[in-house]
Amino acid sequence: DVTIPSGKSPEISVTTEANCKNLTVSGSLIIKSTSLSTGSLIISGTSSGSVSCERYMTGNKWHMVSPIATGGSISTFIQLAGNAIPLSGSNYAMMDYNETANTWNSYFTSSTSGSFTAGQGYGLRRSSDGVVTFIGTLASGTMMVNITKEGTEGWNLIGNPYSSSIYMNASANGTYNFLKTNASYLDASYACVYVWDVDSRTYKILGNSSYSGRDLSINVFAPGQAFFIKAASA
Repeated sequence: DVTIPSGKSPEISVTTEANCKNLTVSGSLIIKSTSLSTGSLIISGTSSGSVSCERYMTGNKWHMVSPIATGGSISTFIQLAGNAIPLSGSNYAMMDYNETANTWNSYFTSSTSGSFTAGQGYGLRRSSDGVVTFIGTLASGTMMVNITKEGTEGWNLIGNPYSSSIYMNASANGTYNFLKTNASYLDASYACVYVWDVDSRTYKILGNSSYSGRDLSINVFAPGQAFFIKAASA
């Protein structure tokens, strides 16, 4: 068990792989991120208290992200100066995906309501290279993420809900991986995950087979990484 008392503010560095049973934060805890790596924290018990989690992003490019810490206000997040989210008129460079209409929803504004939930994916960009910071509670244990199929396609933008990396396919771990665990929930014709590649400006595919030039070639997803899946049903 780890307790961080009031007045204390330790950091988990980008080279640290931390783990604990139950986590109680009365002070503050920061998980750092740079262009080279992101700190990792695995919680095998429960978590309480507020944690600040950084996610490094290259500037002026769209990324698909998922909140590492949840419960924080979306409106506060997009207006935080340190997150450097571009503003055009009343629109901030952040949005979520509309599965029913099979398109992106409108850009968020300062009046966008709601708070971050575990496993939800978003489109996001910064105006320059740097980090965005999610502030809230950390996920632990098995996380259930709701998906829908109200439209004809069923594309859902979800993400890694944890403050540690997760195995995505059999190449990462033959027993414990996202595609195997969720096989019955995925459209059998699209039993992969789809990730926006910021360099090629295309969607890359991660599955258990090769997709030639569209292979993502990354089998483990870092904290904060979001991706599309095609649902078999709601």
